[in-house]
Amino acid sequence: MTTTTEAPTGTVPAPHAETSAAAEPEPLFLLSYSYCYGREDRLSARTFTRAQLDRIGPAVMWSVGRGRAWGVEIRDEAGVDVTGVFVWVYAA
Repeated sequence: MTTTTEAPTGTVPAPHAETSAAAEPEPLFLLSYSYCYGREDRLSARTFTRAQLDRIGPAVMWSVGRGRAWGVEIRDEAGVDVTGVFVWVYAA
């Protein structure tokens, strides 16, 4: 007995496409910086994917340019400082 599987009409998987189980997880980066909140200074340290960093990074640098944030640091999963890899860091 032979079993065939059909893709829904209009969706044919590309022969070179990886399945989600075989795809590697996206690398994560730790973005940390200090910022003022009222009368106190706070530290923000959050993990983002590269795409997320490219969206939020310019907003952080906007705050840096106005003196509301400072000490921006980006580290990869191994803990290596990769701040210089992101072009938006220097656009402020």
